[in-house]
Amino acid sequence: MVYLAVLVGIILLAAFCKWQNNGIVVTQIAYTGENVPRAFNGCKILQISDLHNKCFGDGQKKIAELISNAKPDIIAVTGDIIDKRRAGTAAALKLASLAAGIAPVYYVPGNHEKSAGVYEKLSTRLKSCGVLVMGNEIAEITKNGEKIIIIGVKDIEFFWDDWFYEHKLSALAQHHPNGFRLLLSHRPEKMDLYAQLGFDLVLTGHAHGGQFRLPLLGGLYAPHQGILPQYTSGLYSKGLTGMVVSRGLGSSVFPLRLFNRPEIVVITLKRG
Repeated sequence: MVYLAVLVGIILLAAFCKWQNNGIVVTQIAYTGENVPRAFNGCKILQISDLHNKCFGDGQKKIAELISNAKPDIIAVTGDIIDKRRAGTAAALKLASLAAGIAPVYYVPGNHEKSAGVYEKLSTRLKSCGVLVMGNEIAEITKNGEKIIIIGVKDIEFFWDDWFYEHKLSALAQHHPNGFRLLLSHRPEKMDLYAQLGFDLVLTGHAHGGQFRLPLLGGLYAPHQGILPQYTSGLYSKGLTGMVVSRGLGSSVFPLRLFNRPEIVVITLKRG
């Protein structure tokens, strides 16, 4: 009986861990701001982050179905769709291709795209899938005479050091200072800089939700934030700037997520 109980316990634990790492959550977030253009009130932005080459269902069909069901107006991909420790880009490109058939996709690279040394080839392939690659780029979405400015910045590892990153981001922030500016960036730990530059809304990832999440404590560890990180999941605000941090979809160095299921985030813009 003891052996049977142990066996049942092991099976249940394995099933729980599989669910924790493969059962995708669709997280709904409402962002309210007075700068949201009237024409974009109710606009849905679906955010994908930190895929790390992970597959969900045969040919990414599982996650593609969730994306389609959310009926997004645009899709934002905030870096690390590949992993430097896992060869290949097929999983990332398949998801990108399916997503681009649902809504316009805007992508910025994370640190793994840089470390893997395949960013140029990857960006070319993404563009062929219909993705708008936003490596230090600016795009506009216009509706009924009003517009949203989308600014994309490459991860810090693409620059010599933080100063060059901050200088580039500051230069990008000078464009359309009076419009609604949506920044796509991989790094949540730069929240103070985003607020200083006056972005309205920033979408980030990188923190993996803190890897393990515990009640009251939240995430336990995040890259470049360390133990008990400040920014791991959900909507944060500083001054007039809001920042959404996605918990992401995959894992990198440590393969197990605990109480931290993979997620896609749907942000609904509200004029307030």
